[in-house]
Amino acid sequence: MRDSNMNKNRKALSLALGGMIAPLGLANVLEDAAGQEMARPQSSVGRIGDDTDSVAESTDNQSPTLNSDTRPEAFLKNTGTASDFSGNPELLDSQQGDFYTASHLQSPGAASHQTPSAPASCSNGSIYDSVVGSSASMPCTSGCGTNACGTKLAKLGWAEVDALLWWGPNSTTPPLVVSGPVGSLTPNNVLAGGAQAPLGGGLLPGIRANLGIWLDDCETTGVGGRFTTLLTGETSQSFVSNGPNPTSLGLPFFNVSSGAPDVFLVALDAGANGADTGSVTVNNQTSFLQAEAYGRFLLARAQTARADLLGGYTFARLDDSLGILSRTVDGISGGAPDGTVETFNDQFSTQNTFHGGHIGFTTDITRGCWTFSTLSKVSIGNMRQVGTVAGSGNNLQNNQGFYARNIGTQTRDVFTFLPEAGAKLRYQVTEKMMLNVGYSFLFFPDVAMSSGLIDPNIDITPIAAPTAPQQRFANDSFYLHGIDLGLSFSF
Repeated sequence: MRDSNMNKNRKALSLALGGMIAPLGLANVLEDAAGQEMARPQSSVGRIGDDTDSVAESTDNQSPTLNSDTRPEAFLKNTGTASDFSGNPELLDSQQGDFYTASHLQSPGAASHQTPSAPASCSNGSIYDSVVGSSASMPCTSGCGTNACGTKLAKLGWAEVDALLWWGPNSTTPPLVVSGPVGSLTPNNVLAGGAQAPLGGGLLPGIRANLGIWLDDCETTGVGGRFTTLLTGETSQSFVSNGPNPTSLGLPFFNVSSGAPDVFLVALDAGANGADTGSVTVNNQTSFLQAEAYGRFLLARAQTARADLLGGYTFARLDDSLGILSRTVDGISGGAPDGTVETFNDQFSTQNTFHGGHIGFTTDITRGCWTFSTLSKVSIGNMRQVGTVAGSGNNLQNNQGFYARNIGTQTRDVFTFLPEAGAKLRYQVTEKMMLNVGYSFLFFPDVAMSSGLIDPNIDITPIAAPTAPQQRFANDSFYLHGIDLGLSFSF
């Protein structure tokens, strides 16, 4: 009787334990340990039946579905190691997608599990793809893949270099050089300056470099710097009176003494009385330099897109200059001796130096190996403006120029903002290199330009303190825009 009760108790204990761990497929192991053949009552709620090793799905959805149990025999007999299951990731013990660790294989009673981790790379060269915080793995993606953070494979940083083909606006100066028919005392055909022949506006080639590093593996925070410079954009025009088409040549101005428009004649053909010959050269230069230090912070991210916040410090400098050089060789009798040379050299220059902070946004949208990026930001701070007028000549008092008689330097500070926008299309050529083509636009609402220093009102009365020209320091606006061509690198 005692042996019969003991056998019943052992069978009951074995049956209870077998029912608890039946979803794990370890019932046969427990039967061997108990030394008895276990009864297998049929069930449709996830317990092991008499004639099958399959596990049916629970009606209360508490047990996993494992049909056609194909797990290795080494697993069932608790004799395998982790390497025996490298080809069978479907050793599930819950609906959450966990699988057994090596320690659990060696100790069936252990509760040690782990969440699948992403492999470093895939056999086809693509990258493992998963969703942050999810325990369910996803297959490797093709082409330009993503890492476990849901972004492109984490890199240390980025580098970019672009050749710039930019343009600026025309310079709004008064008319500076005029011509007319031979012998004309009032030439009025504008050759340089004014609305008829504006200065500037030519190509301003340059270069821009952008370098940064990520501070974390998931590329959520980074720091970088950007440097932009334009090679000096220079336009130079020379006009002569004794070329293939002889003309009268002069510098137009408003004569405050007579109260009427007038012309200083650089060259004039006086017929039988001889001729003064001459030339005028107008030179305009513009240069730009910008340096930035910034932080980059992830705002939002999806599988193929991200948006970042930018913030940091901006330094910018915009310089502009205008020079007018006139030269006259006297050849008209009755005046200065023939061959006497008279010159005027007028120089107007400005410097605009900006210091401030910036904030902005950048976005990247990727489709395969194409990436479209945008940039929008604004810098806010102080613009220090400096304007200088200098002149020289050999036929006036005080060694002045013709227009540049209001010699001196002026300065002022303006609180302003500098907007910037850009778009860029990139194509991934190799794992670490992309080709870029884009467009950039920068706007400067408060700057001093050399054209704003010129006062065309002139008092030609030879006195020590003429009433005109007056000091001028006009506030102007300026912009730069153009095409960017370059390369991007990740490292």
